[in-house]
Amino acid sequence: METVGEAVAEVILTLVACVLLACLALIAYLSWSFSPRLTVAGAGLLSLFLAHGAGGSSVIPGRVAAVGASPP
Repeated sequence: METVGEAVAEVILTLVACVLLACLALIAYLSWSFSPRLTVAGAGLLSLFLAHGAGGSSVIPGRVAAVGASPP
């Protein structure tokens, strides 16, 4: 019974992922047809925001690691 539940959950999650991807593609298509310049600018800003967030997540706040320093 547990295996059947896992299989049903996997199918439902796959369908939800496909629907979300289709919605994202539709939004990108409508945005491009409305204004290609704004679409490229928005994608650039989103990429910059995501890259900035990804770079800051690996650093421990308030602590600077020195090369060759021993752990506390």
